[in-house]
Amino acid sequence: MTLKKCPLDTRPCMISSLARKTQDRRLHSLTNSITRSTMRLIKGMTTLLPSRRVDKDELIVDLETESNELFEILPGQFPLRIDKSTLQEDYIENIDTELSVTVEIDRSSDRFNVSASDKPLLGAHDVGMHLLIEIPDNLCNQDRKLLRDEVSNSVRHELEHISQGQRCDNPFSVFGRGSEYYTFINSSVDVDSSMAKYLLGPTEIPAFVRGYSHNSDDMDALISKIENFLTHYTEKGFIDDREKDIIFNTWIDWSRRFLKQKRFLN
Repeated sequence: MTLKKCPLDTRPCMISSLARKTQDRRLHSLTNSITRSTMRLIKGMTTLLPSRRVDKDELIVDLETESNELFEILPGQFPLRIDKSTLQEDYIENIDTELSVTVEIDRSSDRFNVSASDKPLLGAHDVGMHLLIEIPDNLCNQDRKLLRDEVSNSVRHELEHISQGQRCDNPFSVFGRGSEYYTFINSSVDVDSSMAKYLLGPTEIPAFVRGYSHNSDDMDALISKIENFLTHYTEKGFIDDREKDIIFNTWIDWSRRFLKQKRFLN
């Protein structure tokens, strides 16, 4: 395999509001492209992006279920400029920035669920993600719309982790991911449960916000999605009411500072 040189930059790690909007647009577009191809695989259709069926012997990890369908989508290079100062030593000379997205489909579930990780399951690429889609055989059209939203949320969440570099054990970080980006009004020391501590992790706050923002038309819609998500976790007993308020306030404060698209500036 020929490794492609990544788009490097040696300027100081500063980012303007315009540059941040450009990042947002590029990752929004990439999220939609990956989501569309994933949904077409679920429907048994040909994808718009290059894709192929994957044999389980090609994976660098063992899957829990052997009978699931497995595909790889190749959406192209990670579209944001890389901050060279953040490159891990093994990648300084050459890094393959081609994304590999593996999609695992389980059609034997009694409901639909989407889970994801920010690591590729094939050894040919340095960056990527894995999506596990669990669906019933008789998925209705209304559920397909909800499933699409969950897929795009997960894709955008994992793209954010890829952009965070060594904080998430990925090869590089992009510009605009400095100390200010990871400054929050609350942290894991302000809560007690393990789930609340996870949701207040410095890499998870931007990832969850970016994920839920993808399908939000404005700040009110984003607030509603985050409120519903945290309420569900409270009802399940994962977090308590006090922790919910702390997490909610932290996520919304970060959203107002870093979501620069016009639809959120209200």
